[in-house]
Parts: sequence; C-alpha cells; structure tokens
Amino acid sequence: MWTIHPLIALALVLTVVVPALRLRWLSLSGGCAALVVGWVTLAAGGWQSALVLLTFFVSSSALSRWRAERKRRMELLTGKGSRRGAVQVLANGGVATVAVALYALSGDSRWWVAFAGAYAAANADTWGSELGALSPHPPRHLLTGRILQAGDSGGVTALGFLASGMGSGLVALVAGALGALSVAQVTAVAVGGLVGSVVDSLLGASVQARYRCDVCGEVVEHARHCGSSAQLLGGWRWLSNDVVNLCCTLAGSAVGWVWGGLRGM
Repeated sequence: MWTIHPLIALALVLTVVVPALRLRWLSLSGGCAALVVGWVTLAAGGWQSALVLLTFFVSSSALSRWRAERKRRMELLTGKGSRRGAVQVLANGGVATVAVALYALSGDSRWWVAFAGAYAAANADTWGSELGALSPHPPRHLLTGRILQAGDSGGVTALGFLASGMGSGLVALVAGALGALSVAQVTAVAVGGLVGSVVDSLLGASVQARYRCDVCGEVVEHARHCGSSAQLLGGWRWLSNDVVNLCCTLAGSAVGWVWGGLRGM
C-alpha cells in the first residue's frame, strides 16, 4: 500500500466530506464521524483503502436518495432519512476503520481483507434494503415466511437478496483490483458481504428490538416515534438497528480475516 502523510490525508478527506454535507448525504454529526473514518482509512491504508470506502459510501448514498418517495415508509419505520448521522457512519464504518488501522500497525494482510469484508457487508446490507424496498412483491419474514410490509425488520425479497449480492460483489471487485487479491480472497470478501447481510436479516427477524408507536400504531425500530415514547413489543432493548448493522459488518470482516491468509499481498 502507498502511505499518505496524515495532513494530506485530512485535506483529501475534506474534499469528499464537505460536498457530502452540501448534498445532504451526511448530517453535521455524520460529517464529523465520516471525517475521522476517512482520515484513518486514508492515512493507514493509502488510496487503495480510501477507494474501497468511497465505493461503499458513494453507491449506498446514491441509492438511498434514488426513488426516495417509494421508500418513505421504510424511513418512517426506521427513524432514518437519507442523511447519515454519526451513529450510522460508525455502525457501518467502525469495524472497517479498526481493521485498516490494525493492518497499518501489524502489516498483516488479513486485516486489509477484513477491512474490505466489512465494507462489502455494509454495502450488501444497504443495497439489499434500498433496492429490496422497490420490489414488486412484498417481503417475507426470513424465519417464518409470513408476508410483511416493506421496511419491516427481518423481511427479505428476491430482489433484495440479488441486490445484496451485487453490492457485496462490487466492493469485492474494487478491493481485488486495488489490493492485488487472489481469486479466493475476492470470493471471501464477496461471500463475507453476503454473510453479513444474512446476519443482519436474522437478527432483525429474531432479537432486534421492536416497538409499537403509541401515536400512529406502527411497529417501529426506535423507542421514540412521532415525538412520543413507543412500547417494546419484542427483542432485546439494547439491540437497535445500528447495533445490528455493526454485527453485520463484524461478520463480513470476520470472514475476510479468516480467508485473508490464503495469499499475502
């Protein structure tokens, strides 16, 4: 990897974060978190790692804005808009940031593959959610098979699964081209991304916290909705959607790390 001076890295990251703030892809807190994530990634992993991060960030942010009106209900249920806040940025990028920092400190190439696996999982989850919400067929609960409404936790569609594979595959191909990975390692990154998205859906279908809004009666993912408290229906209160996203990227990173020793870079 080509190393970059930390001050130059900071200046380069600002050229991405500032336009993202203006485009309303990031909130102010999300911009601060993205600045830290981007700076560590570029300073520790060089431009190759930065381009892997940008592949996830640009593609997922663009998809979040695409045909937003049809995905409005999903945003209302999750309590998230198309702008990413600090918690969302860290839930999707925190594991990868730690992995690339460990790569810089240790020189162990498995950590770079783990870094790519984490972003493959984040991209797979985002692409699956954003494109799956546009499916002409209603989602089904991953464990029971019952029909759900678009945006409900644990729901999957054929279009969403295909989109997850495409999102994961895109990051894997970019990482392979930039990092001179073996075919086995590129496959590991792609599979890790899909594994992460399945873990996300499994947790969403089983133990993620679910609430009923006292105002609108919808089943939602946060303890507050419509400006009022919501009642816990099931799942573990501490297991929010953001924690589920963190577990998703951790699973993708773990697959990348385990298979990362198949060929040094």
